[in-house]
Amino acid sequence: MSYITLKPRINVGDHVQGEKDAPIEIIEFGEYFNPYSQKMFKVMSQVIAANRGRIKYTFRNFPDRERHPFADLAARATHAAFLQGKYLAMHQRIFEAMGDVNKDKLMRFAQELGLDMPQFIKNINGQECLNKLITDIETANRCGLVRVPALFIQGERYEGEYYPSDINKVIAGIEV
Repeated sequence: MSYITLKPRINVGDHVQGEKDAPIEIIEFGEYFNPYSQKMFKVMSQVIAANRGRIKYTFRNFPDRERHPFADLAARATHAAFLQGKYLAMHQRIFEAMGDVNKDKLMRFAQELGLDMPQFIKNINGQECLNKLITDIETANRCGLVRVPALFIQGERYEGEYYPSDINKVIAGIEV
């Protein structure tokens, strides 16, 4: 089995779930409108819950701009929410919408989460959110990714089945 090594691994600009000093890093490249990424959202929620304290997980965006015109905006919305401390809530809300997302719905999600709307709008349209998206895409391109979801565990491409039990076995086998 050949693996692609991910560089950089989790860094300061990533939205980390789990303990920041957990010994095992998992990075997922996905897209909010992709049905396989939507399924992976549920899988990774179970993996994160089963491995509390052992893993730190981050989601990086790799949007399919041709198929999903709001994918870039959804990615920027999650980073804009991150800047107000509500990344995970926005991330979950977008995935739970199952691809039924547009600009108006993203704004409604932000309001429902209690975000400072003028700041959210400024951020979603600003350079920092765009730069985060560009960094995610460039990293995915350097890894040779062409589709999502894609998982990297400890910097190595995971090529197994996308079931919680299979991913949990790999995690359990990592000596830290």
